[in-house]
Amino acid sequence: MAVFSKDLTRLIHLDKNTSKLSNPELLLMTKDFQKIGKLGEYTNWNVSVLGNSVDEISFDVAKYVDGKKNPLWDKITDLKVVEVMKYGRFEISVTYTDNTKTVKSVHGYSLETELAQLYLNDFHVNDDDAMTMEMTEYNKDDFDKDGNFIPTVFYNPDDKNHSLLHRVIADKAPHWDIGYVTPYISLDDDYTIEQSTQFQRTFTADGTSIYDFLTQDVAEQANVVFIFDTIHRLINCYSLSNGLDENGDLKHIAIGSDTNVYISKENLVQEIVLESNKDEIKNCFRIKGGDDTINAYVRAINVTGSNYIYKFDKFQQEDMPKELIVRLNEYQKEIEIRRPQYQKTVEELFKAYDRKSELESSMMPGNADDSVDKWIATTAKEMYDSIKQQLIDNKIGVFKLSDYNKNYFIGVSNNVEAMANIYNDSRFTLKMMSDKCSYDPTTATWTGNFTLTKVDDESDYYPKTEEQKDQTFSVSIVGEENEGLFIKQKIMRKLNSQGILDIDEDIYKYLSENEEFTDEKRKEVYDYFNKYSLTRLKSFRDGYDACISTLQDSNIVSTDTNKNLLYDRYRTLLDITSELYNLRQSQVDKQINLISDIQNKQAEIQSGLDLETFLGVELYNIMCMYRREDTYENSNYVSDNLSDSECLQKAQELVDIATKELNKACVVQRTISTTLNNIFAIPEFEPLWDSFQLYNYIRIRTDDELLKLRIIGVEVSGDTTSDFSVTFADKIESADGTTSDTKSILDQAQSMATSYNSTVMQAKQGKNAKNIFTDIYNNGLNAANAMIKTDDSESVTISSGGILAKRMDDVGFYGDKQLRITGNLIVMTNNNWETVAMAIGETSFTDPYTGETSNGYGVIAENLVGKMMLTKKLYVASENGNVQIDGNGITLSGKQAIKWNCDNNNTLINETQKEYCLIGQQEKPNVNTKWSTTIPIWTANKIIWSRIKSIYASDVIEYSKPILEDGLTETYTNFNNFQDNVKKNLYNGTEITKDSIISPKIGGGYAYFTNGNYSVEIDPNNNAGNNTLKGYLFCIRNGKDPIMGVDTKGNGVFNGNGVFKGRGEFSSGSFKGNIDATQLKLYKDNTFYGQFDFGHHTYNNSEYYGLGIMSANEKQPIDGDTNHRRISFGIGTETCENIYFDLRSDKSGWDSKHIFSNKCEFYDNPSVKNGCYLKFFPDDGTKNNWTQLSYNTMNGTGEELIYTPNSLYVQQNLYANNGFKVQLQTSSDIRLKKEIQSLNDVKDLYLGFKPKQYKFKTDTLGDDEQIRYGLIANEVKNNLDRCGLNSSDYQIVETYQTNEHTGQQAYIRDGVGLRINYENLHALHIAFGQQIYKELTDKIDALQKELQELKEKI
Repeated sequence: MAVFSKDLTRLIHLDKNTSKLSNPELLLMTKDFQKIGKLGEYTNWNVSVLGNSVDEISFDVAKYVDGKKNPLWDKITDLKVVEVMKYGRFEISVTYTDNTKTVKSVHGYSLETELAQLYLNDFHVNDDDAMTMEMTEYNKDDFDKDGNFIPTVFYNPDDKNHSLLHRVIADKAPHWDIGYVTPYISLDDDYTIEQSTQFQRTFTADGTSIYDFLTQDVAEQANVVFIFDTIHRLINCYSLSNGLDENGDLKHIAIGSDTNVYISKENLVQEIVLESNKDEIKNCFRIKGGDDTINAYVRAINVTGSNYIYKFDKFQQEDMPKELIVRLNEYQKEIEIRRPQYQKTVEELFKAYDRKSELESSMMPGNADDSVDKWIATTAKEMYDSIKQQLIDNKIGVFKLSDYNKNYFIGVSNNVEAMANIYNDSRFTLKMMSDKCSYDPTTATWTGNFTLTKVDDESDYYPKTEEQKDQTFSVSIVGEENEGLFIKQKIMRKLNSQGILDIDEDIYKYLSENEEFTDEKRKEVYDYFNKYSLTRLKSFRDGYDACISTLQDSNIVSTDTNKNLLYDRYRTLLDITSELYNLRQSQVDKQINLISDIQNKQAEIQSGLDLETFLGVELYNIMCMYRREDTYENSNYVSDNLSDSECLQKAQELVDIATKELNKACVVQRTISTTLNNIFAIPEFEPLWDSFQLYNYIRIRTDDELLKLRIIGVEVSGDTTSDFSVTFADKIESADGTTSDTKSILDQAQSMATSYNSTVMQAKQGKNAKNIFTDIYNNGLNAANAMIKTDDSESVTISSGGILAKRMDDVGFYGDKQLRITGNLIVMTNNNWETVAMAIGETSFTDPYTGETSNGYGVIAENLVGKMMLTKKLYVASENGNVQIDGNGITLSGKQAIKWNCDNNNTLINETQKEYCLIGQQEKPNVNTKWSTTIPIWTANKIIWSRIKSIYASDVIEYSKPILEDGLTETYTNFNNFQDNVKKNLYNGTEITKDSIISPKIGGGYAYFTNGNYSVEIDPNNNAGNNTLKGYLFCIRNGKDPIMGVDTKGNGVFNGNGVFKGRGEFSSGSFKGNIDATQLKLYKDNTFYGQFDFGHHTYNNSEYYGLGIMSANEKQPIDGDTNHRRISFGIGTETCENIYFDLRSDKSGWDSKHIFSNKCEFYDNPSVKNGCYLKFFPDDGTKNNWTQLSYNTMNGTGEELIYTPNSLYVQQNLYANNGFKVQLQTSSDIRLKKEIQSLNDVKDLYLGFKPKQYKFKTDTLGDDEQIRYGLIANEVKNNLDRCGLNSSDYQIVETYQTNEHTGQQAYIRDGVGLRINYENLHALHIAFGQQIYKELTDKIDALQKELQELKEKI
């Protein structure tokens, strides 16, 4: 074992000349151990040494000693290091006292205290977060070549990445190192030792200091103690207990020695005090794990069948009645007799549960993959190329090509995206670039592009540049002429949504696409699927069943005369997986029956072991007088992600630990304290000084017994030789006679920094997660059914507008049924948001009692179904009245009544009601048909049915068989006969029937026709007055809303779409709908003034759709002028822009001038052709102060130039296209400046600038191959910040917005660039030169003066 560093003889030394303890030598130094000096005389020396905690020292240093100032006085400051020579180093804090004597009081903590200021954040060791983390290029070292997680062991100097002790200090404490580490770890003296290079535990720390994590969390789990060598900054680790080797023999590995030091009142002991704590005595534990599943398995493990265990120590039995003692001993003996038989059933249960778990969920073939590293290393560019090539090679199938055109092709794009996501994998996020997508129906070709971004590294994406994004690719779209491709891809999407597409691809190894199933092929596929568990077989069966449904929906089946390989393939796969599913289910059922048989055996063994029954009422009541109960709870034992067998093993571990702890808890524990004469101050005891060390055992004799105690702390004050304080570890006794002081030592470690400790053992999880996954497990839900699908069928979009969920159908369109979630509302629609079908959350409600409307939270839905409704008020409304139920009782109104019949529950109470419905001519009533007691209003192509409704006192409702109402329907549907009668009898006089009038003339002052909400009203004389809506002479309306009409003033309204094929003249009126026209011409007094053209215009080989406004070009004059035209644009009566057209003198065409009443702005790089120009004139009527933007060819290169005869003013800065600022002359007049200050000490700032040589990445900033000299704006900004100067306060580093024309956005992703205003550096150049000049001249003057003095001396 390594030499123990906390040697008390180095701290406590007897000066034999003075018979006093001499103070140790102290050395003052810096944090990096640079020596400052030796501290001379100091007083009030105190030292405290603890085994598993921080050592402390304290002393006083006077400023003056014998009238001379202490030379280290000014260097003794906080956070310095003091070395106690040959023992250790301490970080100090200093208190200054100035009264009759100026003194600094120094208090030091051993140097490991600096580890208390370094925190472990998001630190995971072998926990679920670590083991279930997705493998990336950043953490691939935690996985082997097969993708298996590599656990972290306690200590492995050959693999520090997976060594717990090395990982703890790797990031935050690299200045510390690992020293001695115990080769073995033992959890107690009777445990089998385990090599520290193999020992594993689970830890999670977030916000815990390194010191606390080691001395508390790790120490407790591994039963070790950490000793910090502060001289060399080494962390040593020792075992606290011995252990058993593989042969069961005791192996001495614990720190400390059993010495021959014996003390008593006759030599060193002054006083010995033993105290007991009766409140901590417990003889009954209720065992409780981390979740209900573990608790249930504890009952299965415990031979008594309960969660309780008992243990009465002999000191309590001595006080019990003899009959009770005898019966308790018999009970314990009976348990021990039955335990072996019960343990055998537990082992059988382990195996049965293991087999059941294997058959249900874990059974699968091996699938090691040697290409993990290659898979991890795939870049976004490589995956992009792979997806793109597969789309091009495999084409895309759609249901019908005629569904799409070049303007409407979203379904095509959705199908392309769905297949691209199938070719993609979970490491990348794919997004279509909708603005790059197009479709050519003439060639059935989709053209577009997509982006691909790595999920765990957003810097890895493709395409990156605008040029790469513009490099679209084309994919052939296949329609009904190749229905097989559409069906195949449809099946791929279905299999992918079920999570079994990779399995289906494996089947192609046994059976190619165009092969038929033979007996041999079927056996190979059968053997392949026979390797899978029940849950996987169910997902396979359900997936292939979905494929069959898809094929049947597409009318793809196989008959005796027509073989279809695709259908036969999936029909056979469905048969195979269904057959194997039934087989596996029978095997699982067999295991369930076996488990039940074993549990019945356990119940037989447990019978008769109920303690109350065994003791009898009288003795049980007496036993309860001695019963001291507590709950032994360990939430680290949970069932998350464990099989039944593993849960049983966890429960067994929990019971074993609880039993061991109960053996300790039932015994009276004693705390021992002593006061000793200072052994180091007695020369006769010098041979024992080396044995009187921390963690060593000594023996102390009392009048009644001999105690073996372990030293874990010593305190010495000053140079006294009288006594010193010694701390011993408490002896924790057990009912089996063993003792341990480990807990007392571990409890000595105290937290040195406030931290939140989330250390987790045995895969500790949150309570909510435990319940959820336990429920899923217990209910047997398989992964396929629990899957959340967001691939090619389900779409979930999260935006600032909330969460939108919708489902895509097989042809690439989203359905009408959708869901949206916002901050205060969940709503659903069944008609693509034309209306809302259901709402949950905050909306508007009207109180039926008060009629008041207010906002509140609630549910609005067509149906509410449940087992219980709890409410303060209930309001039920119908056409005949309403029912109110509240605190005042039941209130009925209208025709409502409470009726009952006590004699016969089936006696009819109400009169029979006749109900009607209106449905399509080819339909019959069904469960979804809506009925009403009123005769419905007939509509075209509908028929009327009726039925009889009967209500009984038992609330039973019966309906008669529906009857077709031919007579009612005929009344409304004989329009053909009516039209024939009109043609035949129109001029034969007037004919009046029960439902019609035929007459050659019908006169009157008012006519009104109606059909439901729609009506036609004719009132030429306005006879109806205000009863006619808005005084219309003629009106067609829906309810009260006019559709079309004319009022008494000739004003018309038309709310709808209209088609005018002739010429229409309107003196006034309004159109609130759409006007469908290709051209709209405008006339005044039959003179043509201009026209609006609707359509497209071809320019630069592209078609531009829109609206054209054309002034008249007629030969006849407009307002007497044939040479001038005008088009004006404005708002209301204010004109914003006039375009004046002047006919050229040679009649060859028109010239135009644009006159703006306010300002003219051009966006997005306005350009003019070579030789053309844009000229801007002032508003003063002159043409002198103009500015011209022109484009000329100069030396073969086109350049945009700005010309101005006088001055050009800009509000801030003027920049060229490459992003460089055009330097403009600015004023430096003192009268325009304020807060003027001199630049004095600029040397630190100036020397912080780092001139560089560089080239530009893009040629839009100049020649990208030219070497340039300058500064880096980002470094200049950091330099300003370093000097305490806020860079935003100084016009040196400026920000600017990049744009797509400069090519900078490919590199500056956030669009905000940095540049340097070199003009503002000129003053710094001058100031620095002046400062250096002054310093040099001052230095020269001083040297000259010194030289002159030397000359004079010579």
